[in-house]
Amino acid sequence: MARLALLLHGRDADVPLYEQALGGAARNIHWGSGAPAYSEVAGLARDYPTLRAFLEAEVPEWSPGTQLVLVAFSSGGWAARHWMRHQADRELVSALLLLDCLYGEPGGGPCPARVVEGPIQYGLLAAAQPRQRTLVATSSSYTQPCVARLKRALPKSPAIHIFAPAGTHREHMTAAGPESVREWVAPKLGWPLGPLALPLAGGAALGIGLGWAARYLRSG
Repeated sequence: MARLALLLHGRDADVPLYEQALGGAARNIHWGSGAPAYSEVAGLARDYPTLRAFLEAEVPEWSPGTQLVLVAFSSGGWAARHWMRHQADRELVSALLLLDCLYGEPGGGPCPARVVEGPIQYGLLAAAQPRQRTLVATSSSYTQPCVARLKRALPKSPAIHIFAPAGTHREHMTAAGPESVREWVAPKLGWPLGPLALPLAGGAALGIGLGWAARYLRSG
């Protein structure tokens, strides 16, 4: 079965990181700079109110049945959190990665319910279908209030991983994201036989994954 990582607000240089981690294709979507570029008010989620509409119009690599890994980084989270409010869109996603993207009030104040409504619904779906779906959410000091609210709303589940990695904001996308795919997402989807899987085969990949988990894991 085909698999695709869709990177919201990444860089083209991120694509090979996710292709190697996933053992499949990846596509970067850079709709602009800042939250408005991805929001349902003025950006991507306004232009495409549903994930399926966006995929059908803008992502030729996708087709029904594709194992889709939706990776939202920074401003890209505005689109992901909107799409995940829709049941039909949630069911298209095999894994949802929310990488330092759940921003609440300026200055780190209380987290509005609208920020985590969609992610909570996807997390509940992942908890109910742990063999088919995965939720990963990372936080920094800026996104910690909303990520903490997300964690409180979800049950403990092997399909849910919420943590605060070390490193810079950008390293959520370039380090924590690919390692999460390698550790928790790709094995669940089943490794394909092909050249993309070869760099990750064998004991070396296992050692990398276990070492990263020991260093970064903060999940409940």
